[in-house]
Amino acid sequence: RQGRSGDAPVASGSTVSELTQEFTVMEKRIMTDVEKGNADGTAEVVLKQLEIGRDVLEKLHLMNWKDDSSATPAPFLTFLNRARNRRANVQEYLDDLFCATEEMRRHIELYRGELKDHVRMLAEVAKFTQMCEIPTPILSQAEKKSIRLAFLRARRLKMKARKDKPTPAQAVLDALRSQALGSEVSEEQKELVDVPSQSFRLRQLIHKGVVVRINDKVDQRVREQMQVSFQYKDEGYMVQLYLKSTLLKEFFISRQDIRLAEGGRKNAVLPYGDEFLWFSCCRLRRLLAFVSAEG
Repeated sequence: RQGRSGDAPVASGSTVSELTQEFTVMEKRIMTDVEKGNADGTAEVVLKQLEIGRDVLEKLHLMNWKDDSSATPAPFLTFLNRARNRRANVQEYLDDLFCATEEMRRHIELYRGELKDHVRMLAEVAKFTQMCEIPTPILSQAEKKSIRLAFLRARRLKMKARKDKPTPAQAVLDALRSQALGSEVSEEQKELVDVPSQSFRLRQLIHKGVVVRINDKVDQRVREQMQVSFQYKDEGYMVQLYLKSTLLKEFFISRQDIRLAEGGRKNAVLPYGDEFLWFSCCRLRRLLAFVSAEG
């Protein structure tokens, strides 16, 4: 029989033959509604259920199910019961997995929020301790109350050290400022000053054991004159290979590659730049550490 509008049709048969006939009638009726455009969105679902029902009836027929009420196909009922229990166990597992995933997602978002707050605080600390600058309201209040601030003495010491013993990056920045003739140095130029960068001759890297192998297509004269440049970028290093002023090859060593070189790939020899060079991972990691430290 057909349920109310929007409901799935319901079969009232009690035997295999009756159910088979009703399923056939239901399918024809639903297909007719679909062709006329009178079917709702559940028509495809009902057709799928009827298809499953036909498969079940076919299995019953193969098991010689009798249409009388005294027949009890114990093996098939056992199969259905086990399948139902198995699906229930899977559903319970999926529910538990979903709850655990949501809990993990909640903790991850909480950790990210705390991490952002911590980074923001450290950025403020670095900003104020770099040159020990004191906000004007605090400085004026200290002068009114005749309080000597330790930051003032620290600022004098930092200014003296900056003038007498500048870091390599600070020396480059001061040179840029002197070339700018009083104009402001852009943020891009400031960032480039602090970026670790260093160049080596290819034969130096071979002697250090960093480069283990070179592509066979590279001529010996080219190898003798080749320069390898490492420049820090996006938590990794951009590697550029030059022959005088000509760029031969460029590739990127990511942060993940560096971390793996400290662990599982420590003793590995891997190709980079489409198999242009082969690096010893442990020696490459050591070289990048020196480049980062020396700037």
